[in-house]
This record gives sequence, C-alpha cells and structure tokens, in this order.
Amino acid sequence: MAAKKKSKVVKKGRPAKSKIAASTVSKAKVKAPAAKLSAASVASLLTPLDDRLVVAIDPMAERTTGGIIIPGTVAGRQSRGRVLAKGRGKRNKKGSLRPLDVSVGDHIMFAEFSGTTVNLAGSEVLILREEDVLGIVL
Repeated sequence: MAAKKKSKVVKKGRPAKSKIAASTVSKAKVKAPAAKLSAASVASLLTPLDDRLVVAIDPMAERTTGGIIIPGTVAGRQSRGRVLAKGRGKRNKKGSLRPLDVSVGDHIMFAEFSGTTVNLAGSEVLILREEDVLGIVL
C-alpha cells in the first residue's frame, strides 16, 4: 500500500504559512508598551522656548478618600503634574532674561483647561506657560 502524503490545507485561497514565517510575523506585530518619560529623555526630544514648561500629567484618582468610585465619564481633566523640562525664561521690557520660578522635577498645579496636550514618545504631556501655573505642590 502506498503511503499517503499529507498536503497543507489552504484556507480562503491563501497558502499555509510555515512555522518559521508564522513566528516571524507574530513577533513583528507585538509592540512594546510606552515607557515613562523622564526629564533626561524629554530634554533630548523637546526643548521648550521662552517661559514654557513640559509637564507630565499625574494620573487621576479613581477613588475619593472616602472610598467613592469616580467613573471616567464624570472625572474632569487632572490639574496636577510634574515638570519634565523648562525653557530659559521670559524677557522683560528692558530686554533682560527673567528665569522661571519652577524647576525640573517640581510638582505643580495648573488651570484645568490650560496648555496644549501633545503625544511625545508614546506618552501624553502638556506644554504650558509659566503664567498658567497656579502653584508648586510641596
């Protein structure tokens, strides 16, 4: 009796993939998760001008201190963050450079709808002016 040869099954007009090709394709589709931005990585990607700041927005709390769960539809935009990069400062009327009051690494509070949200290296950051900063959180 002649031995039957097993043929590869063709689905919907496509040839069957070999094991090597399938493993190569599956590895190509996997994306690494976005890394957290540090001050050094932001400085290499973006330098803010004048009195602008690059701020990493702190994540929103999903629960209040009393234990009430806040749904995502009700929660507003977070108004706290950490300064990742800062500009040189603003020039006054005399032309001299006035340095910024905040420094890199400070935790700040800012107005809720201030600044511009930008996607930088897979992370969402906020670019805002120093005048939009309400205060430094100690």
